[in-house]
Amino acid sequence: MLDSRDLEINEKKKIEIEAFNDCFYYSCIHSALFPVIRYFEGNILSLMSNGTPYYSNFYENGIIKLQTRIKFETEYEELLGNEGIKVAEQRVSQSVISEIINLIKKDMLVILSVDCFYLSNRQDLFHKVHWPHSILIHGFNNITKELYVLDQSNRESIDFHVQKIPYESIKQAHISYCKMKESNESYSNKEFLYFFKKKKSVKLSLETIKQQLMNNREAHRSIVKKGLLDLEKFQLSINKNLKIIKQDNHALELMLDGINDIVKQKKWEKYLFENLYTNDEQVTIKVYQILKAWTFIRNLIAKIMFSNRMTNETQLRLILELEKIVELENEWVQLLTAMNYKK
Repeated sequence: MLDSRDLEINEKKKIEIEAFNDCFYYSCIHSALFPVIRYFEGNILSLMSNGTPYYSNFYENGIIKLQTRIKFETEYEELLGNEGIKVAEQRVSQSVISEIINLIKKDMLVILSVDCFYLSNRQDLFHKVHWPHSILIHGFNNITKELYVLDQSNRESIDFHVQKIPYESIKQAHISYCKMKESNESYSNKEFLYFFKKKKSVKLSLETIKQQLMNNREAHRSIVKKGLLDLEKFQLSINKNLKIIKQDNHALELMLDGINDIVKQKKWEKYLFENLYTNDEQVTIKVYQILKAWTFIRNLIAKIMFSNRMTNETQLRLILELEKIVELENEWVQLLTAMNYKK
């Protein structure tokens, strides 16, 4: 007969959660929140509508890189609280594994900040690159000494799925992240979060979320318009310096890196507006056109970079597509402004 210690050694628990792979929202910690919200029967559109994306230029050795940024109106802890989900923080300690196990036993989910250098499931980074990341932990197995984690396969993929990672790997990855954070102010201080259901919640209707979305976009209209000017500067700079850029692989890599992030942003924005404005063809067609155009530009730049050649036809196509993007993005802001005035 097993005593209580034997039962604990052989104990295991897995909270069944659903991965979200429709799009990647801003950062790994925000994307990890979606399964949490769904598990506790909240609405992910409320979190998505909180962010207003805008463009910004970054310069490196005279090379311009267009990047996408996001302005949040409300802290996500408050948004989750409105959905009836309580967010709490745990202090960092050497007993991180036992703390995670105790929380999961109480039907709580954990988002942990880690250094992918020590994550054995991440073959793109394991023992190769120190990379800050956030993972959603929803189970443990004391027999195999593993945690159940919802994570993606690599940095570029959107294929979150359940993976089993050894206790020691998680512990090393978390401790390393905390050390990295000490020398980098941009790293999140919320390195150990756990979530549980509150009794009271406010279930927001789609109309209320749409209203919040429009209010947020209107509140940050000036920064969005400034971002459109940066987009135009980027387009004009590419036109002017294309002959130089096409021979500079580093410049092409910078462009591709920025546009990859823009395509990700356009995918979540398409998801958001299609779910909130399902029957508004003017809205759904415009977000689709913008995503399609940016995806084409990304593929074109990738083709140039990996083939090491750019024909006159390709140059012209790139110039025309960037001009089209500027036009589409301005039309999109005008459309949202008009929608705001109609409400």
